Amino acid sequence: MAKRKDGGWFCVNLEDTPAVFTLEGTRHSLEAGASGVFHTEEPTGSVVLQRPAVHQFSDQWNAHPAGDNCLILDDWSLRGSPVELAPLYELKPEGIGVMGETVFGPVPLQRQLTTTHTLVYEATFSLRQVMPLALVIEKGNLAGTWQIECNGQPLNNWRDTERYDLYNREHALYEELRPGENRLRVSLIAENATDGMLGPCRLFGQFLVEEDASLSCLPPSWKLAGTKGWERQGFPHYSGIIRYSQAFRLEHVGRDLWLELSNPPSNFLSVSINGHRLSSLFWAPWRLRIDDRLLQENNVLALEVSNTLHNMIYPDPRPSGLLATVALKEPSDSR
Repeated sequence: MAKRKDGGWFCVNLEDTPAVFTLEGTRHSLEAGASGVFHTEEPTGSVVLQRPAVHQFSDQWNAHPAGDNCLILDDWSLRGSPVELAPLYELKPEGIGVMGETVFGPVPLQRQLTTTHTLVYEATFSLRQVMPLALVIEKGNLAGTWQIECNGQPLNNWRDTERYDLYNREHALYEELRPGENRLRVSLIAENATDGMLGPCRLFGQFLVEEDASLSCLPPSWKLAGTKGWERQGFPHYSGIIRYSQAFRLEHVGRDLWLELSNPPSNFLSVSINGHRLSSLFWAPWRLRIDDRLLQENNVLALEVSNTLHNMIYPDPRPSGLLATVALKEPSDSR
């Protein structure tokens, strides 16, 4: 935190959880990754002016994702029963041998099994229409000798890729797919106690995740609500950049204006007006002065919003996106 000239405190929460703190006897809070300016008392002689909005942008924005959407497949069954993805020894089958205690819990003292185990994992996903998809795994998540099938057809054309990790492997899916339920089967021969399916698979493609978790084709013209997170609008596990754009008209030009957000975006935000890249916003106050020379009677505002890799890595997504209303306002004397 840092003290400002007007007596307020500029504070940033760098933690992954909300923070509650006290400033000069006054209690405040900040969401994870958020920043803000806090006043313990009104600055002497200050008058707070609410500048009228010259233009209030609609909450419906044209949306353009910079990359493929993602769906984490983390609900798997083993021999027909739900299973947590973990090494074989945590499933406690026969032939594991003597276990030893460590700070991380019990582990087998002998890595190699006395007998091999064949493990068959299954997961399903639903398609409203057949579309090109990519099935992506992490090399370390399948330990042992393995084979993956989609709807009974073996997947044999794997290639190395770097979707989100240096050690990704990817297989294209299309001919194997069908409308409705699709089934993935992972057959794995475990020779060591540490073998098994250790983490989820992911689907990538140009799709929306519907409320029933089925996948539908991403339409060419698509809109996002600026005040709602991506995770609530069909992009629960998307990590990357989405470009918000909206055309607007000004009755009067020839003066600077403030672009103001009502709330902080999920992470990084860059601003362009009529194709001119202006600046990026990292912290409060969430506003930017626009030079009148960039403004015309008819204009296009573009906001590029990014998030972190969290939503692509973990099944429980964090709120991501613009998460704010946007307005153009009259300038004040301060910059």
